[in-house]
Amino acid sequence: VAAIDTACSLAALDIRPTDVGSLIGMARIDAFEGKTDDAIEALRRATDIAPQPEALGLLGDLLHATDPADAAATKAFDTIRFIEQLGDIQATTYDRQLLRFEVDHGGANDALLDRVRTSVNARQDAAGHDLLAWTLYRLGRPSEAAAEVAAARGLGADDARLRFHDGAIRLAMGDVDHGRVLLRSAADLGPALDPSERQEVAALLAG
Repeated sequence: VAAIDTACSLAALDIRPTDVGSLIGMARIDAFEGKTDDAIEALRRATDIAPQPEALGLLGDLLHATDPADAAATKAFDTIRFIEQLGDIQATTYDRQLLRFEVDHGGANDALLDRVRTSVNARQDAAGHDLLAWTLYRLGRPSEAAAEVAAARGLGADDARLRFHDGAIRLAMGDVDHGRVLLRSAADLGPALDPSERQEVAALLAG
């Protein structure tokens, strides 16, 4: 899978060297393969072109993992929160990315849960139900989270992140065997998960 993704990303970059999506995709593959410096460089290029929260979050995570004291990681995270505070079309466009960043970096709380519910009510798609499931899981409410995963799957969703979330939620509910199967299947999809997500999957499986 990673080899195919690499070829596709490189082909796209040959055609359009400034294609942000391809730069992010290549960075994910490089990070998965342990080429952290290459991944950081690709993400710097991507965020210079368009500071998307997804790319900034991944950049910040990689910089922090390399050096927890790196001020550039804090700057990347601060930029995400600045986009969020703008409250304009840019913040609206990236609302799901911004909310997911806060769930995983700022800590879930009732106020954030309300914001996620508002987003899902406005746009009831699989990504929204998955995000709501993950927020509920972070708040220690796995039964409610499981219902939201079911809603996401009912809309046809099945990707690495949903498998990761589904597996973690099942573990929290005591369904250990099924949960571990889902977590392994998410990990098998390689660069489809962010490095921080893969670390959490590994920790859950080890536990």
